[in-house]
Amino acid sequence: MTRTCTSTICEVWSKACHLFAAISSAKFSRLKHDLHSLKKGNLPFKEYVAKIKGTCNLLEASGHLVSTAEQVNIVLARLSVEFDSMLTITSFSSEPLTME
Repeated sequence: MTRTCTSTICEVWSKACHLFAAISSAKFSRLKHDLHSLKKGNLPFKEYVAKIKGTCNLLEASGHLVSTAEQVNIVLARLSVEFDSMLTITSFSSEPLTME
């Protein structure tokens, strides 16, 4: 009887780990999608950047680091034409940009 209980407990634990991994993978995929589809729209610039940082923090908490360079690229790639002058200035910068 002990052997059956042990194997059943192991099977349950294995199944739980498998389900958790699937949920974690789905959540990671969703967060990554959210990060790359976020647009500034009518949001104030600070709020837009804060949303990107927040999503990156969630990804980091789940073990998936988003580099500062990638975060900056995401911010810049989703800006509307009203920010073209800022994009031009940043493209000539010799210093790496930060999220600040």
